[in-house]
Amino acid sequence: MTSVIEVLEGARDLIARPNGWCRHAFIVESEAGVAYCPVGAIRETSNFTQWEPKNDAYYGAMRYLRRAIPGQRMSIQQIFSYNDDPARIKDEIIAWFDAAIEVAKKEQECHAGQQFSLSACYDV
Repeated sequence: MTSVIEVLEGARDLIARPNGWCRHAFIVESEAGVAYCPVGAIRETSNFTQWEPKNDAYYGAMRYLRRAIPGQRMSIQQIFSYNDDPARIKDEIIAWFDAAIEVAKKEQECHAGQQFSLSACYDV
């Protein structure tokens, strides 16, 4: 079973490749290679299919990506809009994944302890 962090890291790596990022589609195949939008990359690395609606790694990775931009909790449509913005550059998408990975790792460390402390895991 693939962990949420592995899915996020794998998706980030797919997008970080030369010609690995696209807009307006989950996946684009061309002579230059295969490119992914953030959702498409997460679908790919989590092995998500529409016939397997319960994919914890996919939904967990999406949850972290939705929360990775401070002050926002994006809907799926806002994720597409953020990615598809003509002013957006690939480095911003990679940084977005880096932020999601950081949050996921921080939460994993906090939840690994015997006793969960809200103030230890979050800025409260």
